[in-house]
Amino acid sequence: MQATAALELGNMLRDTGDEAAARAAYERALEFDEPAVTPYVDESLELLRRSTKSTDPSTAIIGMGLLGERADDPAEAIHWFAQAAELGVPGHSDAACGRLGEQLLAQGDRDAARIEFERVSRCDVPGIAARGEFGLGLIRYEEDDLAGAVAAFVKTASYASDDDLGEDALNNVRVVLDGQRAAGDHLGAATTLRRLAEVVPEAHVAEWAYETATEFIEAEDNDAALIYLRCAVEIGAPEPAPEAVLALGECCTSAARSATGAAKSSRRANSSTGRRAPKTRPSPTRQRNAWPS
Repeated sequence: MQATAALELGNMLRDTGDEAAARAAYERALEFDEPAVTPYVDESLELLRRSTKSTDPSTAIIGMGLLGERADDPAEAIHWFAQAAELGVPGHSDAACGRLGEQLLAQGDRDAARIEFERVSRCDVPGIAARGEFGLGLIRYEEDDLAGAVAAFVKTASYASDDDLGEDALNNVRVVLDGQRAAGDHLGAATTLRRLAEVVPEAHVAEWAYETATEFIEAEDNDAALIYLRCAVEIGAPEPAPEAVLALGECCTSAARSATGAAKSSRRANSSTGRRAPKTRPSPTRQRNAWPS
């Protein structure tokens, strides 16, 4: 019966001429899954369409945004969000740009989406700007600009640290990180970890770097392990984890021994080769054919 009550309230408000409040009541009614709502759906949508023609931009833009959200056809959604974006209502139009960018990107129009996301990213409201940065991060990731994607996702997380969008951004950074590690781009992964430490507690990032290093130590890949250990100690400074410092020292010592052994082997090989191989002599100039006399 909650839907019925909301509908009756909407009718009362509409009769008094308060269309904005009536629209809000109708929208509230539509949230309830009750048979009583169905006959009023068309009436509610018509009220929203009428609100888009309001001379008050703040009223018109809300109607446009709601119609865009309810549109089943992507082209219709793009139409309403584009209309809302052009009204220039602070905050609301920027949010509409963000939704427009998402729709355009979903339709494969990356260049048009980028324009909208860049506009949103310049918004003074951090929560709205975060959506622009997130969209830019998605585009850069699709274009294999991993450093640019990470930068955008980190900005998103810094703007929206307490909501789901911030968590989604951090998850995307982890996706990039896992991809870099799997591809053997350990220097790139270390750079990503340093960026991640801007929005995630440094101790957590340093611990991840250390755990990754231990996996490479077990796999006898000291070169990769050194990269992550140095990263763990750097991020953990001024008080890095003792186990990371110890592991870094041991890994450096092991690498030095390996380098010394390789150098000695190389010198022995060169010396041995010098004794066995004959001296190389320059090739003689071939005699030219004599001109017959």
